[in-house]
Amino acid sequence: MVEHMDKLALVREKAAQVRDLEHEIENLEQRLADKKSELFDLCHIQLPGLMDEIGINSIGIAANGNMPAINAVLRPFYRANIGKTWSEERKAAAFDWLTNNGFGDLIKTEVVMKFPREQFKKAKKILAELSKKKLNPELSQRVHNQTLTAWLREQIEQGHSPPLNLLGAEIGRVVILETKDDEQWPNNQLT
Repeated sequence: MVEHMDKLALVREKAAQVRDLEHEIENLEQRLADKKSELFDLCHIQLPGLMDEIGINSIGIAANGNMPAINAVLRPFYRANIGKTWSEERKAAAFDWLTNNGFGDLIKTEVVMKFPREQFKKAKKILAELSKKKLNPELSQRVHNQTLTAWLREQIEQGHSPPLNLLGAEIGRVVILETKDDEQWPNNQLT
């Protein structure tokens, strides 16, 4: 009976340990999300604004302890993504705009067929028939986000103004940190 009670206490202790670890992980994940939000605000909003105010595009920061010397550089920022979770109407509107404006080649069409497990033989038969015709069975339309982002950058740099909201796009400026040797970037170098 005593051994049973000892094991019962051990089970409670281990269950409490699981609870405590889950709680600690949740707290760490929230802290990480908060830090990422703070970093985004600094790099995308605060630093670009401050650097614009004083008219600089970069600033050197000397090494400090185990932190390397860096150069904080203001760069253009582009992001575009026709989201997988968008409604079919919203996706269609984005694809239509790209097609109607001569950029339909960015859109990739795929054909995908899904069968329940009990129709595996039927699926293999259809696959074989399509393969004989040198076709690959999948169907969906998408534009890879890196392709769309590169296209957006090119369009903006050429002076064009594509509809940002329609294409899930945003542009702006961001501060990027470049690590350099201390001799290359003296403290407070401005450019």
